[in-house]
Amino acid sequence: MKNFLIIALASTWLISSSAFASSAGLKAQVRFELPSHITTVAQAADWFLEPHGYRLALGGNAPREASAIALQSLPAALPNGRVMTIEDALLAITLDDQAVVIDNEHKLVSFELFLGGAQ
Repeated sequence: MKNFLIIALASTWLISSSAFASSAGLKAQVRFELPSHITTVAQAADWFLEPHGYRLALGGNAPREASAIALQSLPAALPNGRVMTIEDALLAITLDDQAVVIDNEHKLVSFELFLGGAQ
């Protein structure tokens, strides 16, 4: 199972297969390099999001599991040194059964478990 990117438009969460076309704000290219003090998903997400005006959303209307995912340690295999979009960098710090949820209107990003669907 691969990671999935979920785009939230307005206040409604919806799954989009055209996620990359819909979220120009996180299409900026970055080199995947994290300082050694960054060890959790939340810290890495903040590292990639903050310079672009996005914030990590873990409470309120965020999925219930968002906080638990954010507190997880980073995966062992990371694409260090690779150039990719911020969206791809966010996917790289999550596990295969987790999704990145993006609300472009409010510049918020969260996480949730991806529970299904055939690819």
